[in-house]
Amino acid sequence: MKKIQKIFRGKVKSFDEKTHTATIVISTNDIDRDHEVIEPKAFQKHLGNYMAHPVLLSSHRADQLTRQIGEAKAIRITDEGVEGDYEWYAKQGNPEADWGWFLVTRGIAAFSVGFMPITWLDKWSQPMISQEDSARGIARRYTEIELFENSQVLVPANPNALQRELDEAEGEEKELLELATKSLKAEEVEPFKQAEEQAEKKRYEESRDKFLAWFKDPAVKAELQKIFDDRLEEAVKDLKPAKHYSELLLGGGGLDPNHASTKGQENDDEDEEEQSPIQNKDAFLGAIRAGIQEGIR
Repeated sequence: MKKIQKIFRGKVKSFDEKTHTATIVISTNDIDRDHEVIEPKAFQKHLGNYMAHPVLLSSHRADQLTRQIGEAKAIRITDEGVEGDYEWYAKQGNPEADWGWFLVTRGIAAFSVGFMPITWLDKWSQPMISQEDSARGIARRYTEIELFENSQVLVPANPNALQRELDEAEGEEKELLELATKSLKAEEVEPFKQAEEQAEKKRYEESRDKFLAWFKDPAVKAELQKIFDDRLEEAVKDLKPAKHYSELLLGGGGLDPNHASTKGQENDDEDEEEQSPIQNKDAFLGAIRAGIQEGIR
């Protein structure tokens, strides 16, 4: 069996604004949308493995250090489900942690557990699922699992992104996004939106500066700097912030090998090419391609 991820709307039992800690139910014994049930006691046997490194991630992503938005301090198994005491790394310069904590305080917390099923009951297993469960519409009951990681499912701070996700979401995620859409006010979202924009700008500037460092000719750097700045300004106007410099070089402009000039521009383009300090276009484009691969990673 491969790792399974299931989303639960988090029931916030209590939270402390000063310590950025909260007690939240992260899993219940209710029937989910897949007609499955995870017994609370199914977590118990292997819970120590998770608690040895109890990170709280943002949306199951571990590609950057800032994806860790907090940690579990304790997890308890109850008859109702699984609840945990969590600390969010809020007010530490990480917009994702701040936004996750904000959602907790508004009662719009959602969590997704990633686990490996070990034993379960269904109509193909031995022993089989009970007739009582079958009558209730339960297709599978997990009796032992290993919790690999726990994530807060992040509702985006950007209202436009929220609406796009709402259009594409289904099931539990759609319900959560609808709840957030109704609950959040523009003035509450704005500080987080600004923080996200600043974080995106910083990531872009770091990747741009790393790329420019490859070139020793000051004239080349100046030309590239102008290209980046002009295209970044256009991207911001179009509400398409760039996370990596390669995003600004793809799909248009005089440096794009697939870019076709109009007839009225051909002569001007030839003159500009003669004056360009970039002498080796093949080497230049090769460097860009290498950078694009880095950006994709």
